[in-house]
Amino acid sequence: MGEMDRQFESYVDFYKAEYASTIKRVTTLPFATLLGVEQTAGDWSDVPVPELVVAFNPTGKGTYSADIGAGRYNDRLDRKVTVLVAPDTATSFQMTGHHELQLATLPFSRLKTLVRDDLRLPEDGDFGALHSAPLANPLFGQMIGAMFDLTDPADPATGLFFESTLLAMVSMLTIEAGRPAPKPLHRGGLADWQVRRASEALRESHANFDLTTLANTVGLSPYHFSRAFKQSTGLPPHRYQIMLRIERAKDLLANTTLPICDVAAAIGYDDQGQLARLFRREVGVTPSQYRRERRR
Repeated sequence: MGEMDRQFESYVDFYKAEYASTIKRVTTLPFATLLGVEQTAGDWSDVPVPELVVAFNPTGKGTYSADIGAGRYNDRLDRKVTVLVAPDTATSFQMTGHHELQLATLPFSRLKTLVRDDLRLPEDGDFGALHSAPLANPLFGQMIGAMFDLTDPADPATGLFFESTLLAMVSMLTIEAGRPAPKPLHRGGLADWQVRRASEALRESHANFDLTTLANTVGLSPYHFSRAFKQSTGLPPHRYQIMLRIERAKDLLANTTLPICDVAAAIGYDDQGQLARLFRREVGVTPSQYRRERRR
């Protein structure tokens, strides 16, 4: 299984596995991580991770073509742009020139427990139109740049600045997205037969799905399929496949005597360590603990 086909717990884990040579800085904060990278021209696409990612481009030359979850656009690298990637969203970045990135990665499930209830963040971290192009407000890039200028996260004053800046950034995102309240689901999702066919394909797949192939099964483009699938099921395809795998693993653990390594293989993982990490993250216990609890 290639690195781009694996599932990662965090954006930094993905970068260490796939783009380690580009990393210049990693700063771990209480509820975020700052990641600094320097890259040449090329394909710098990313896999889905369960984090909200804000990426600022302080320096660069040339152009780039990107799809950060809401359709492809083209732009210049010398504009000091900031982009926002929703949790569990694969991205495509094709760069023509040398550039730097300063990224703040925020585990979204943890972030929601820290902000005030009346901020009303979108449940899935999808800020709508903010994922269709660079963020227009230059304040986002300025806030990330200010955090990268600080070098001692252990200093109490620096820690307070990081926390207040990150919370201010999230508050600004809700303002920019026009989201004082959660956006309700609206019409425009998949037809019932399309949901069934896509769900069956995801359930039968023992490997991470190819979005283009999956979209073709219901006659849609990858972009329109992703949006419509989420409207219909409440989950993006990647998260839906994880849910199906967890439910299948639960059934096998509770109702069979298969070794856990075989349970992992049955849901498409190379080793039981992958299953254990996923199961603990999604269910809160290890596969062995789950099996014992169901057999009492």
